[in-house]
Amino acid sequence: RTVGDVLLAACGESISAEAGELRPIPHRWFDGIPGNPLVSIPEGETITDLFLQQADRGAARIVAADQTRGAVSYRDVITAVYVLSRVIEALPSERVGIMLPASVAADILFLSTLFAGKTPVMVNWTAGVRNVKHSLDLVDCQHVLTARALVSRLKTQGIDLSDLSDRLVFLEEVGKEISLWTKVKAALKARLTWAPLRRAQVSSTAVI
Repeated sequence: RTVGDVLLAACGESISAEAGELRPIPHRWFDGIPGNPLVSIPEGETITDLFLQQADRGAARIVAADQTRGAVSYRDVITAVYVLSRVIEALPSERVGIMLPASVAADILFLSTLFAGKTPVMVNWTAGVRNVKHSLDLVDCQHVLTARALVSRLKTQGIDLSDLSDRLVFLEEVGKEISLWTKVKAALKARLTWAPLRRAQVSSTAVI
Protein backbone atom coordinates (compact mmCIF):
# COMPACT_ATOMS: atom_id res chain seq x y z
CA ARG A 1 0.00 0.00 0.00
CA THR A 2 2.99 2.31 0.45
CA VAL A 3 6.38 2.91 -1.09
CA GLY A 4 7.82 1.25 2.01
CA ASP A 5 5.83 -1.90 1.25
CA VAL A 6 7.30 -1.94 -2.26
CA LEU A 7 10.84 -1.61 -0.91
CA LEU A 8 10.25 -4.42 1.56
CA ALA A 9 8.85 -6.62 -1.22
CA ALA A 10 11.93 -5.91 -3.34
CA CYS A 11 14.08 -7.11 -0.44
CA GLY A 12 11.98 -10.26 -0.05
CA GLU A 13 10.75 -9.22 3.38
CA SER A 14 7.09 -8.55 2.68
CA ILE A 15 6.10 -12.18 3.17
CA SER A 16 7.60 -12.38 6.65
CA ALA A 17 5.13 -12.34 9.50
CA GLU A 18 7.56 -10.19 11.46
CA ALA A 19 11.10 -8.94 11.20
CA GLY A 20 13.61 -11.33 12.68
CA GLU A 21 17.30 -11.20 13.46
CA LEU A 22 19.39 -12.69 10.67
CA ARG A 23 21.43 -15.73 11.56
CA PRO A 24 25.20 -15.66 10.93
CA ILE A 25 26.40 -16.78 7.49
CA PRO A 26 27.40 -20.48 7.71
CA HIS A 27 31.20 -20.84 7.71
CA ARG A 28 30.85 -23.59 5.07
CA TRP A 29 29.86 -20.90 2.59
CA PHE A 30 33.46 -19.71 2.54
CA ASP A 31 35.04 -23.15 2.11
CA GLY A 32 36.78 -23.03 -1.25
CA ILE A 33 38.33 -25.54 -3.59
CA PRO A 34 41.96 -26.40 -2.69
CA GLY A 35 44.24 -24.03 -4.55
CA ASN A 36 41.48 -21.43 -4.90
CA PRO A 37 41.21 -21.67 -8.73
CA LEU A 38 39.68 -18.91 -10.81
CA VAL A 39 35.97 -19.10 -11.50
CA SER A 40 35.33 -20.85 -14.81
CA ILE A 41 32.19 -21.75 -16.72
CA PRO A 42 32.31 -25.22 -18.33
CA GLU A 43 31.01 -25.99 -21.78
CA GLY A 44 27.43 -27.21 -21.99
CA GLU A 45 24.19 -26.92 -23.92
CA THR A 46 21.78 -26.72 -20.98
CA ILE A 47 21.58 -25.44 -17.42
CA THR A 48 21.45 -29.04 -16.19
CA ASP A 49 24.69 -29.84 -18.08
CA LEU A 50 26.45 -26.89 -16.48
CA PHE A 51 25.08 -27.73 -13.03
CA LEU A 52 26.36 -31.32 -13.18
CA GLN A 53 29.74 -30.25 -14.51
CA GLN A 54 30.13 -27.76 -11.68
CA ALA A 55 29.06 -30.47 -9.23
CA ASP A 56 31.79 -32.72 -10.68
CA ARG A 57 34.35 -30.22 -9.41
CA GLY A 58 33.34 -30.99 -5.83
CA ALA A 59 29.99 -32.35 -4.73
CA ALA A 60 30.58 -31.21 -1.15
CA ARG A 61 30.99 -27.55 -2.18
CA ILE A 62 28.30 -25.11 -1.12
CA VAL A 63 26.10 -23.96 -3.97
CA ALA A 64 23.25 -22.07 -2.23
CA ALA A 65 22.14 -20.82 1.17
CA ASP A 66 19.29 -18.99 2.84
CA GLN A 67 18.04 -18.18 6.31
CA THR A 68 15.55 -21.06 6.39
CA ARG A 69 17.52 -23.95 4.93
CA GLY A 70 21.06 -22.81 5.71
CA ALA A 71 23.92 -23.74 3.37
CA VAL A 72 23.47 -26.67 0.96
CA SER A 73 26.03 -28.47 -1.16
CA TYR A 74 25.78 -29.73 -4.73
CA ARG A 75 25.22 -33.22 -3.30
CA ASP A 76 22.38 -31.95 -1.09
CA VAL A 77 20.71 -30.39 -4.12
CA ILE A 78 21.18 -33.55 -6.21
CA THR A 79 19.62 -35.64 -3.43
CA ALA A 80 16.57 -33.35 -3.41
CA VAL A 81 16.39 -33.39 -7.21
CA TYR A 82 16.28 -37.21 -7.22
CA VAL A 83 13.27 -37.07 -4.90
CA LEU A 84 11.35 -34.13 -6.35
CA SER A 85 11.91 -34.75 -10.07
CA ARG A 86 9.84 -37.95 -9.73
CA VAL A 87 7.02 -35.99 -8.10
CA ILE A 88 7.14 -33.36 -10.85
CA GLU A 89 7.27 -36.00 -13.60
CA ALA A 90 3.93 -37.30 -12.33
CA LEU A 91 2.21 -33.94 -12.92
CA PRO A 92 0.30 -34.16 -16.21
CA SER A 93 1.22 -30.77 -17.71
CA GLU A 94 4.51 -30.09 -19.50
CA ARG A 95 4.90 -26.71 -17.81
CA VAL A 96 5.06 -26.49 -14.04
CA GLY A 97 4.68 -23.31 -12.02
CA ILE A 98 6.93 -22.39 -9.12
CA MET A 99 5.71 -19.74 -6.70
CA LEU A 100 8.22 -19.15 -3.94
CA PRO A 101 10.44 -16.29 -2.80
CA ALA A 102 14.09 -16.44 -3.86
CA SER A 103 15.41 -19.31 -1.74
CA VAL A 104 17.16 -22.67 -1.70
CA ALA A 105 13.76 -24.33 -2.12
CA ALA A 106 13.06 -22.30 -5.27
CA ASP A 107 16.49 -23.24 -6.69
CA ILE A 108 15.89 -26.92 -6.01
CA LEU A 109 12.41 -26.88 -7.55
CA PHE A 110 13.72 -25.08 -10.63
CA LEU A 111 16.41 -27.73 -11.19
CA SER A 112 14.06 -30.60 -10.33
CA THR A 113 11.57 -29.37 -12.93
CA LEU A 114 14.29 -29.23 -15.59
CA PHE A 115 15.58 -32.70 -14.71
CA ALA A 116 11.98 -33.96 -14.89
CA GLY A 117 11.95 -32.89 -18.54
CA LYS A 118 9.48 -30.07 -17.96
CA THR A 119 9.60 -26.29 -18.25
CA PRO A 120 9.57 -24.21 -15.03
CA VAL A 121 7.17 -21.26 -14.99
CA MET A 122 8.20 -18.72 -12.36
CA VAL A 123 5.03 -17.19 -10.88
CA ASN A 124 5.14 -13.61 -9.60
CA TRP A 125 2.28 -13.14 -7.14
CA THR A 126 2.86 -9.36 -7.01
CA ALA A 127 1.39 -9.12 -10.54
CA GLY A 128 -2.08 -9.73 -9.09
CA VAL A 129 -4.19 -12.86 -9.12
CA ARG A 130 -6.06 -11.96 -12.31
CA ASN A 131 -2.82 -11.42 -14.24
CA VAL A 132 -1.24 -14.55 -12.79
CA LYS A 133 -4.24 -16.66 -13.77
CA HIS A 134 -4.26 -15.23 -17.30
CA SER A 135 -0.52 -15.86 -17.65
CA LEU A 136 -0.84 -19.46 -16.48
CA ASP A 137 -3.67 -20.04 -18.96
CA LEU A 138 -1.60 -18.47 -21.73
CA VAL A 139 1.25 -20.96 -21.29
CA ASP A 140 -1.04 -23.89 -20.35
CA CYS A 141 0.38 -24.29 -16.84
CA GLN A 142 -2.08 -26.29 -14.72
CA HIS A 143 -0.01 -26.87 -11.57
CA VAL A 144 1.91 -24.45 -9.37
CA LEU A 145 4.31 -25.69 -6.69
CA THR A 146 4.22 -23.44 -3.65
CA ALA A 147 4.18 -23.45 0.14
CA ARG A 148 1.05 -23.25 2.26
CA ALA A 149 2.96 -20.97 4.64
CA LEU A 150 3.58 -18.50 1.81
CA VAL A 151 -0.06 -18.51 0.69
CA SER A 152 -1.22 -17.96 4.29
CA ARG A 153 1.16 -15.06 4.82
CA LEU A 154 0.16 -13.44 1.55
CA LYS A 155 -3.49 -13.69 2.59
CA THR A 156 -2.75 -11.69 5.75
CA GLN A 157 -1.39 -8.97 3.46
CA GLY A 158 -4.54 -8.86 1.34
CA ILE A 159 -3.34 -11.12 -1.48
CA ASP A 160 -6.00 -13.81 -1.81
CA LEU A 161 -4.95 -16.67 -4.09
CA SER A 162 -8.15 -18.70 -3.68
CA ASP A 163 -8.92 -18.29 -7.41
CA LEU A 164 -5.79 -20.37 -8.07
CA SER A 165 -6.55 -23.00 -5.43
CA ASP A 166 -7.28 -25.73 -7.98
CA ARG A 167 -3.75 -25.35 -9.39
CA LEU A 168 -1.73 -25.05 -6.20
CA VAL A 169 0.39 -28.02 -5.13
CA PHE A 170 1.63 -27.45 -1.58
CA LEU A 171 5.15 -28.62 -0.76
CA GLU A 172 4.09 -29.42 2.79
CA GLU A 173 1.64 -32.02 1.43
CA VAL A 174 4.20 -33.35 -1.06
CA GLY A 175 6.68 -33.83 1.77
CA LYS A 176 4.23 -35.96 3.76
CA GLU A 177 3.89 -38.36 0.81
CA ILE A 178 7.64 -38.95 0.48
CA SER A 179 8.75 -42.04 2.39
CA LEU A 180 11.95 -42.36 4.41
CA TRP A 181 13.07 -45.14 2.06
CA THR A 182 12.70 -42.81 -0.94
CA LYS A 183 14.89 -40.25 0.79
CA VAL A 184 17.51 -42.86 1.71
CA LYS A 185 17.63 -44.15 -1.89
CA ALA A 186 18.02 -40.60 -3.18
CA ALA A 187 20.88 -39.93 -0.76
CA LEU A 188 22.66 -43.12 -1.86
CA LYS A 189 22.21 -42.32 -5.55
CA ALA A 190 23.53 -38.81 -4.98
CA ARG A 191 26.75 -40.38 -3.65
CA LEU A 192 27.04 -43.29 -6.09
CA THR A 193 25.77 -42.27 -9.53
CA TRP A 194 24.40 -39.27 -11.38
CA ALA A 195 23.85 -41.23 -14.58
CA PRO A 196 20.03 -40.88 -14.53
CA LEU A 197 20.42 -37.11 -14.30
CA ARG A 198 22.93 -37.03 -17.16
CA ARG A 199 20.44 -38.96 -19.32
CA ALA A 200 17.53 -36.63 -18.55
CA GLN A 201 15.71 -35.33 -21.62
CA VAL A 202 15.68 -31.64 -20.78
CA SER A 203 13.22 -29.15 -22.28
CA SER A 204 14.71 -26.79 -24.85
CA THR A 205 13.08 -23.90 -22.95
CA ALA A 206 14.97 -23.20 -19.73
CA VAL A 207 12.30 -21.10 -18.01
CA ILE A 208 9.17 -19.03 -18.53
